[in-house]
Amino acid sequence: MLPRWLRLLLLLALLFPATRFLYLNREMPSFGRAHDDGLFFVSAKGLAEGRGYRILSLPGAPPQTKYPVLYPLYLSLIWRINPNFPDNLHLAALFCWMPLMAALVLAFFYYRLARWPEPRLWVTFALLALNPWMEMIGSTLFSEMLFLAFLLAALIALEKAGIRMAALAGVLAGCAYLTRSAAIALLVSAPAVLLWKRERARAAAFLAAMLPFAAAWMTWTHFHTPTATDPTTIYYTNYFALERANVDFGNIGLVVWKNLDSFLSAAGGFFLPNVISGPAMKMLTEALAVGAVAGAVRLARRGVFVQYALFSLISTLIVLVWTECNERLILPMLPLLAAGAVEEARHFWRLIGGAFRHRDRSQRAAAYVTMSAASMLAVAGISAQLWISLFVLPGSIPKSSAADLAAAGAWLKSNTPESARVLSGDDPVLYLYSGRQGNDLPFMYRWIYAEENEKFLESYRNIVSYCASHGFAYVLVAGGQDTALLTNDRDRAQILREIAENPGLKPVFHAGQATIYRVAPQKITEAAQARAEE
Repeated sequence: MLPRWLRLLLLLALLFPATRFLYLNREMPSFGRAHDDGLFFVSAKGLAEGRGYRILSLPGAPPQTKYPVLYPLYLSLIWRINPNFPDNLHLAALFCWMPLMAALVLAFFYYRLARWPEPRLWVTFALLALNPWMEMIGSTLFSEMLFLAFLLAALIALEKAGIRMAALAGVLAGCAYLTRSAAIALLVSAPAVLLWKRERARAAAFLAAMLPFAAAWMTWTHFHTPTATDPTTIYYTNYFALERANVDFGNIGLVVWKNLDSFLSAAGGFFLPNVISGPAMKMLTEALAVGAVAGAVRLARRGVFVQYALFSLISTLIVLVWTECNERLILPMLPLLAAGAVEEARHFWRLIGGAFRHRDRSQRAAAYVTMSAASMLAVAGISAQLWISLFVLPGSIPKSSAADLAAAGAWLKSNTPESARVLSGDDPVLYLYSGRQGNDLPFMYRWIYAEENEKFLESYRNIVSYCASHGFAYVLVAGGQDTALLTNDRDRAQILREIAENPGLKPVFHAGQATIYRVAPQKITEAAQARAEE
């Protein structure tokens, strides 16, 4: 066993890369580019200023009923300490670092509960701590890290005996639910495992502690969710209405199939970063994902991390029918997947070890070839993670886009009335820079699953009509970043070209990749007259 001081030193060394990455990007130049982080910060601003839990950047500032309140409440401390944007982004970086460190440290202690030999413990933790996705997602204003910290704390409490610890686990699970509604899986998985162990009193204590948190948020959303049925309002305020609008019996099979493919690609990509695209790479990463899942199942069958395994299973079933599947959604499963990957590697080694001692020379030769290939894959995966974590990520975030948005916001603030509305894929961060409300152009996730790219193009061809009917006087286009996650390069170039050539849009400001267009006033007038006649 390693001396305590050496264990502490090793722990700090493994926490250093993520800390270094956050420090190098403490200005948060990518803030708002993923949209959700901007909405979290805008909602936090409303809480800090006593304006309620609202989406201040959206026209009408409706109540925020899509994201639970705890993470924005946490971020509201930033606005209370320093209400000046973007100066407070430096403080926001610190508020990102704390949940990330908490999640990693709790994962370390959770692994220790398995009483593994130290080499295995440290290898598993290193896979997690040095993972580029932990750094990337942990350095943004997303709720995943705070959620993961509460999740791991709840799982640790569930491993402890006694009704009080079960009740504490329920409280922690309730906090996880108020951070991300995905914690609803714990409401099923935790009592199910406790009942399977015939610990009825502990199951009841857990439910009694977690249910009030879930009931409180559900009650809030029931009474405050807007009743509007237009795609824009649904996207910003109602997860379940968004799901119903995009997934039905007509496309559920397609959604599950594509989400399963996305799940395997994302889970495998945690361990072998997709630095090279192509069918062979895709098959390799998905094979790694299957191995990690198999290892997690193997652990659960031995009674290790059973609670985590059932939670992850239920979460996966939810993800498969949800409107999208990506690394962010499955990141809370990463500590279990890392443990599963190490377990499956050990199982593979035991199988190969038997072949090394086989009497048949051809069997021994095949074992050496297989082991060599597996070792090369492991070295490649670990090397890629270290290379990306230590060298690629720190300098990969462009700072020009933040400067472009800041310049666009300053122009809007100086040259437009406060009532002016702006259509933009960067609407939350643009609001923070300019005080001008707006929203993104609505789209349907079902277009992505059905690969109906033409519908994306059509929505942008009708952008003037949308702006006129919704009272938008301006459109901000930030070099195609608005559609970066939804369209391919060719379609994105076509969208930018058609917007630039649209006779109903006049460019009035340009900075870097950001261009502000003014919607033709006569179009807005005509739309207003049409609404009045109705």
